[in-house]
Amino acid sequence: MPMSATAKAHYYAAHAQTLREHGAMNASRPWPRRRIGRPRPTVPGPIPAAPAPPARYLEPVMAGQDEDLVDVDPYAPAEPETTIPVFKLLCAPSGYATKRQLRAMGLRRSGQEPVAEVETRGPKNGLLYDIAKARPVRPLTLAKEYALDKATAARQTCGTCGRRYFFVLPTSLKSCLECHGGTPVDPAGYIAPPAPAAHRLAA
Repeated sequence: MPMSATAKAHYYAAHAQTLREHGAMNASRPWPRRRIGRPRPTVPGPIPAAPAPPARYLEPVMAGQDEDLVDVDPYAPAEPETTIPVFKLLCAPSGYATKRQLRAMGLRRSGQEPVAEVETRGPKNGLLYDIAKARPVRPLTLAKEYALDKATAARQTCGTCGRRYFFVLPTSLKSCLECHGGTPVDPAGYIAPPAPAAHRLAA
């Protein structure tokens, strides 16, 4: 049954008085407050695409680009790589030899590149050279022998006492063991320095 206007007025007045007592609404507003919450997230629409530039600006820039592009590998070798055969240990042919074997024959490789490899017991393979392309070793002249002896003497001579030993002195000490730590050395293991020349001029 529908309510009359007087009944509605009494109903709203009683409801407003109840809410006013609980402090849920303002006295000047005869209806309850709306629930205030977080705003609903809005779903963004699709991003409009950027307008394409006019074709007249791209024609001079992109003209002939496909013909000029070349695929270049910066790590590619300048010359084509060649592979050489690898033989098992003690299975190399008779026409090949290592540097040490060539030296035992009195030959040198004469700048030729290795033609093959041979497996060894170590981590690296031995390089083989063609014996037919090898040349005789250059003879050792007096000048070369003097230069080698001078270089060897610099490594065997003590800078403190001047003795020349028959072995290479350690470079970390820069002297012999006797001068560095007082360890006695066998006199048969070195050559004594020459005695200074006597003064023979008249006083």
